[in-house]
Amino acid sequence: MESLKAPFTNILIIFTLCGSVFISMQTEATNTGLNERIRKFPMSTKTFESGYNYKTHYFETKVDHFGYANKDTFQLRYLVNDDHWDERSGPIFFYTGNEGDIDWFCNNTGFMWEIAPEYKAKIVFAEHRYYGKSLPYGQKSYQDPEHLGYLTSEQALADFAELLHYMRFKKDGARNNPVIAFGGSYGGMLAAWIRMKYPALVDGALAASAPIWQFTGITSCGVFDEIVTRDFTKTGEYCSQNIKNSWSVIDQIGSTQPGREQISNTFHLCKKLSSVGDVNSFKAWLSETWVNLAMVDYPYAASFLAPLPAWPVKVTCSNLNEKITSDRILLQQLYKAVGVYYNYTGQAQCLDTTSQGSKSLGDYGWDWQACTEMVMPMCSTGVSDMFQPGDWDIKAYSEGCVKQWGRGPKPYWIETQYGGVNINSSSNIIFSNGDLDPWSGGGYIRLGSTISSDLVLTSAVYIQINTMPKKKSKNEKVLENEGRPTGLTFADYITVKVPKSKPKPDNAQSKNTTDVPKDETVTLTCEAPIKEEASAAIAPSSATLAGFTDAQPKDSVQEPIYQVKRTKKGHIPISVEKRNKGKKVTVISNVSGNLPILLSELKHATGSGGVIRDNTVEIQGDRLDFIEKYLRKQKCLKQ
Repeated sequence: MESLKAPFTNILIIFTLCGSVFISMQTEATNTGLNERIRKFPMSTKTFESGYNYKTHYFETKVDHFGYANKDTFQLRYLVNDDHWDERSGPIFFYTGNEGDIDWFCNNTGFMWEIAPEYKAKIVFAEHRYYGKSLPYGQKSYQDPEHLGYLTSEQALADFAELLHYMRFKKDGARNNPVIAFGGSYGGMLAAWIRMKYPALVDGALAASAPIWQFTGITSCGVFDEIVTRDFTKTGEYCSQNIKNSWSVIDQIGSTQPGREQISNTFHLCKKLSSVGDVNSFKAWLSETWVNLAMVDYPYAASFLAPLPAWPVKVTCSNLNEKITSDRILLQQLYKAVGVYYNYTGQAQCLDTTSQGSKSLGDYGWDWQACTEMVMPMCSTGVSDMFQPGDWDIKAYSEGCVKQWGRGPKPYWIETQYGGVNINSSSNIIFSNGDLDPWSGGGYIRLGSTISSDLVLTSAVYIQINTMPKKKSKNEKVLENEGRPTGLTFADYITVKVPKSKPKPDNAQSKNTTDVPKDETVTLTCEAPIKEEASAAIAPSSATLAGFTDAQPKDSVQEPIYQVKRTKKGHIPISVEKRNKGKKVTVISNVSGNLPILLSELKHATGSGGVIRDNTVEIQGDRLDFIEKYLRKQKCLKQ
């Protein structure tokens, strides 16, 4: 498959709230505390011409879909390409727009464009209300909470549902054409949620890098920063440690005017640091740099946010992968490291720490959403991550929101509205997560249900939506005597049904099959032959984004997704420990493989938050007995 025009990447900015990995945007002096606690998914401000052809349309829809008092309407923008569409049976690929201009997403989502000719699909990119040109009240849309109050995910999904109903039943006569939703990051969350909320309109969804569990009480507030740190640690022994050491060095040197002069000169800053506040903003800028690098850590050269080499984190860490004891040398190496991101072409005369500081309309829109329903707790410890310590303080967060908007957040509303971890009644959704993607910690990663969750190894945010394999031929779509489809790819995964009567195989290999209810999408479970020393859950290594793999030879041993190494006596290394303020956590030790999968399964099973630390998985609370029984009940677990 030819490489895509541009990676569909999701990056976020993190304010030092939790000392998060992401850098904080330059914040308004009037409300710095709040902005330090909001993670953003910033988009590039560069204009990108992909060469894709599409027409721009507008659809009149209601400002308020759920009440009867406000009768206002507005024009929702959407983009269409139907060059390859088979009007009789071709699917509609529907992109659920993010918090930004829809042109940008249209030109940066190559996967949809690549597979549309093969599946004879119509491509539709729908813009999210209050972003781009879809402003319900024009220039007054952001004037006050009375105008801005209709900016919610629920209203946006209703916009998309109305548009789909119009296209399917009125405009195009596509009543029987399947609709597949696509999206990444916040757009990926919307793609999953529209399938959950409007299953009669949307037949399936691909949600890339969609942190639907990154909310209060579901996911540990520190997991995001820990994953970013892990990305840097993978490149060598000292990179993340040197970054961790840099914060105190910068604080110490930046506490005096001569020291601030030294930092300004070492980093060739366009605007010199003149105060301690400037030093704090400089540290936020550095944090943002490390985060952005993690988010665009592609295995190929790309220019999504800036011209970068392949594997930019590795190139960046080449300047920091030695033990550095000199403060002066540490600053010099940090300058070289950030230069990979800001000056890889060598053309920058100075580094502008305020380049991320100007807020667009979209930035304010996400600030509003984060202060109302999209409350994603973020924190850091400075121990398990490479950032400065920072607790999650919902009280301070709420006070900041009220100060800025006159409205406070609803921390549990997203879980109430969309189900939180209790989404097993949903189906035909693919959640793709990158192993290097910090958002994967809040994503759905679980095997063996009507929802497919596949960890795409060594990939950064969103790369998955661009690299899924094409279907080779129609002959691949066959049903073996086990009643399990083989050789299936993305479109098949969304639409294929199991035969109503499933014949029994002559040579049954119970360890390689799964019982599938009539007319449900097939999903391969964690059942496979295992080695004597293997333990916990094992899943087929080839069950990638398509969710399926061919039957394995009887004697084959499949690569484990994760393993929990037992003691010689066969005991699972699990214990309960007390942490800060006596809070209990259940610790599973000696875990190897893709720990995020195990973490997500246990979070889902227990309903508790959790975190990964080195080769251990921690679940909040005393869940020892429950987790031990859960692990022993795994079908692949050798008793």
